[in-house]
Amino acid sequence: MERVCSQCGQLNRDEARFCAGCGQALEVAPPPRAPLHSGQYLQERTYQVQTPLSKGGMGAVYLARDLRAFGRPCVIKEMLDYYDASDPQARARAEARFAEEGRLLASLSHPGIPKIYAFFEEDGRYFIVMEYILGEDLEQYVSRMDGLSRKVSRKLIAEEELLRYAVQVCGILEYLADQPRPVIHQDIKPANLIRERVVGDVRLVDFGTAGTRRRGTAGLPDPQLTSIYGTMGYAAPEQCRGQIELRSDVYALAATFYHLLTDDDPRDHPGSFPRLSTLRPDLRSALEQALRPDPASRSSARQLREHLEAILTPQRAVGSFAFPGGERISSPGALPAMCDKHWDAARGYLYHGDFERWLRDLNRLDLVDVAAWARKRRDQDAGLEAFLRRLDPGLARPQVAVEPATLDVGRVARQGTLTQLLCLRNTGRGYAKAHLASQAPWLQPRPDEIGLLAGQPPSEVTILVHTQDLPLRGVQQGTVEVRAAHAGRIAVPVTVQLSLPLEIWRNVGRGWRGALPAARARTRAVVAAWRRSVGRVCKSVRRGWRWWLAAWAILAAAVGVGYWEWRPDAAWETCVLWGLLAPLGLVVAVAFILPLLALLVAALAGAIQGLGRTFGK
Repeated sequence: MERVCSQCGQLNRDEARFCAGCGQALEVAPPPRAPLHSGQYLQERTYQVQTPLSKGGMGAVYLARDLRAFGRPCVIKEMLDYYDASDPQARARAEARFAEEGRLLASLSHPGIPKIYAFFEEDGRYFIVMEYILGEDLEQYVSRMDGLSRKVSRKLIAEEELLRYAVQVCGILEYLADQPRPVIHQDIKPANLIRERVVGDVRLVDFGTAGTRRRGTAGLPDPQLTSIYGTMGYAAPEQCRGQIELRSDVYALAATFYHLLTDDDPRDHPGSFPRLSTLRPDLRSALEQALRPDPASRSSARQLREHLEAILTPQRAVGSFAFPGGERISSPGALPAMCDKHWDAARGYLYHGDFERWLRDLNRLDLVDVAAWARKRRDQDAGLEAFLRRLDPGLARPQVAVEPATLDVGRVARQGTLTQLLCLRNTGRGYAKAHLASQAPWLQPRPDEIGLLAGQPPSEVTILVHTQDLPLRGVQQGTVEVRAAHAGRIAVPVTVQLSLPLEIWRNVGRGWRGALPAARARTRAVVAAWRRSVGRVCKSVRRGWRWWLAAWAILAAAVGVGYWEWRPDAAWETCVLWGLLAPLGLVVAVAFILPLLALLVAALAGAIQGLGRTFGK
């Protein structure tokens, strides 16, 4: 083992007498002290030790007699050397803490807290003399292992008796919280709760880890870090992080009575209480609220006491409220858990006035007003959720989940309206009304408001994508926001890619469709003119066929002679054939081909004009 120099911090061998770093003489650790023995006297024969009672990490407890008070039984607690004896600062801190425990106990006066008789120092050892409580600790009522690692079965005790003890401890915690400097015990567990043998009341002992908190300007404790004390499994989550709150003791008390009621040791699985479901509904609800990880939403000692007192009150005096399946509750504190379990029935109970009548019988007129206020809401699910949240502000919040997390519409042209689907679900508890909105003008959720009940299948929302309102850019990004009271805000990104080829094709199609009416009108006009010209030709031919025949003959002779001159070696049959067919081709060209070309030119001009108007918009 190495020894640390208190002057420079140098590590030295255990047998070294001087520091190898600074030469300072090393302090010699005192030898371990022998425990007190039976019959030993203390404080100038004022106290006589009888027998050891228990031994903890920081102190040993002995049963003794106060010889100056006619041999009155008392308890003497000695501070043990749990610190590094070679470290003067560690010893000073330990002595200060032990003295603080004595001063703390001396300043308290409550039937559930042992009285302090004296505090003294003898031969470098520190002692506190306290009231002796004749009885047994509540650890006797849970299964445990003895000193030989053998399992000892628990003693049986009635549930009503345990609840009465819990109410008494809540009263002690209320008293400690009301002190000018509120006191936090920090180590409530079955072993530190003693059941008196005569009166039968429970007492809270072992304030060796207790701490105080200064009140802030608003009467609340200032947040500050402190040393980590307590017993894992019973200690609250914030206490395990080195923080203490007034409600840290409430958590430990609830964990303690969970252990006593179920015989399930929370030290085996800290932070988890799997057998809560085996308890009666109203009792389960009271413990669940006291075991919440967040101190701000956890029950106070007064709230826990009121819940337990309502459970203990005889049913004939107060009455109970029955839910489907025969489950009954006797306190308003159990309403949130039961309403979550039987939501449809609870909604009817609220809006039919059943809750108000029951609360009026309990003389809880404040809650009657809350129920009447909640019933004014048209949305009955929202009214029930508001009622439960006013009953228990620390109630777990609904959790809205949205699938998919993003929407990708893909490649589109600015034409028409596309649809996408979102699935919304309440993965938490209770009821949440989700509101959907988007700042992008081309996105529109339908419906824009939807109610979500826990445990129900997902609800679908249609997202309309108005592509005609998209700006002329390559990639468009918008967001659909989902907001729900008590459930926060969820943003769903929506991405649309505007395809340039599709957009060009769409505009060409629009231009062509716009040009078709003009093209058809021009085509009809050309066809009519063509028909008129052909009709005139045919009419003139019928009237002056002789002249046409003469003209044909002259033209045929001219063409035949011209072909003969162009091709002297051609046969005469060929020259005659050219002379006959050439006039026919000329007539066909004048009467048919030229009007057809005019038709095509007119149609093309109309199409170009229509496209120009379309792209000009």
